[in-house]
Amino acid sequence: MLSFGILGLVVPAILTAWYFLSGKRLENFSIWLWPSSQIFVTLDLPAHARRSTVIFVYTTAFVENSVVYATAGALLWPIAHLVSLYRHRHKTPSAASR
Repeated sequence: MLSFGILGLVVPAILTAWYFLSGKRLENFSIWLWPSSQIFVTLDLPAHARRSTVIFVYTTAFVENSVVYATAGALLWPIAHLVSLYRHRHKTPSAASR
């Protein structure tokens, strides 16, 4: 689960770096990888947002994405483990072992 949480931090970091380096957003792609990025609409104010607000929004988006990924990992890992155990126990003998 920790690895899923770390992945939840790495993905937004890569998408943010891509945006700052290229100036292009991967909007159709990033919403699926970074669902909490929708919080950035709070920065689309008529006036410039304060630096503390920007830092808070980015931190919140990163942490929320990490929690989403960790939760998905916590739900999917036991299922994947059970499927793996089932497949291992019900494996048919291969032709080489006969």
